[in-house]
Amino acid sequence: MSKSRMLVDFIEEVETNINTNGIKRYGDGHSLGGHLIVSVALIEKNFDDVRGLNDAPVNLKLATFMPLKRTPLAIHE
Repeated sequence: MSKSRMLVDFIEEVETNINTNGIKRYGDGHSLGGHLIVSVALIEKNFDDVRGLNDAPVNLKLATFMPLKRTPLAIHE
């Protein structure tokens, strides 16, 4: 399982255990964490704001092949 998929699973697990009504999503990450949160935010399009510090740039060509959601990606529409 990819780190990106693990991050999405973690987000889903947290949100199934709390009341998310009215909660805004913010992502913050440094280095690999920054790369992951920015990549996931670009693909999932469900964060209000994201910040990556000293992160690796997102590889958009790779991101188009990252099946994170269990439904088709918005990028392929």
